[in-house]
Amino acid sequence: MSDSERTELPRESSYERVDECVVSESVKAIGDKIRA
Repeated sequence: MSDSERTELPRESSYERVDECVVSESVKAIGDKIRA
């Protein structure tokens, strides 16, 4: 049980980090479109 939980936690954190990167990139793209 503990092993499976430990393996799931890092995966979730990595997904969250990827989401943040994608969101930041999308926000920058939207900002560029608004400026243009």
